[in-house]
Amino acid sequence: MPSETRATWVNIGRTGTFHATPFTVEMFDEVVRNAKPPLYVDYDFDCLRADKPGPRPMAGTIHDVGRLGDRLWAHVELSSNAAELITARRYTHCVMAIEIGARDRKTGDRIGTRLMQAALTGEPLDTELYPIQFGQEPVT
Repeated sequence: MPSETRATWVNIGRTGTFHATPFTVEMFDEVVRNAKPPLYVDYDFDCLRADKPGPRPMAGTIHDVGRLGDRLWAHVELSSNAAELITARRYTHCVMAIEIGARDRKTGDRIGTRLMQAALTGEPLDTELYPIQFGQEPVT
């Protein structure tokens, strides 16, 4: 039996300064312009950990990105396992990994800011992000 997925909009970023890095509306507009879905969603940025070789479970995929006001939103399709973990409150937020000063992978031209992936987490560094709610629509 194929596993079911759940789709919803999630708040993955907001403007402000985090770890001395300013996140601006202009950067978020670049992210929207440069997005090339589908993009990967994992658990706690597991795929960025060099100490964990081998395949990693995928929590879902991003199929669309948009900005509303000072918030960046992603439309994600989550695996049934991810949906169960969110319902159990093991994971409460979805956060972004971006590349600032990115270059186009084909031409090498500077394109600004690019969304690389997102991750489910129970401990977001930005505590003002909206938690994941199934059926959520983007709000400011």
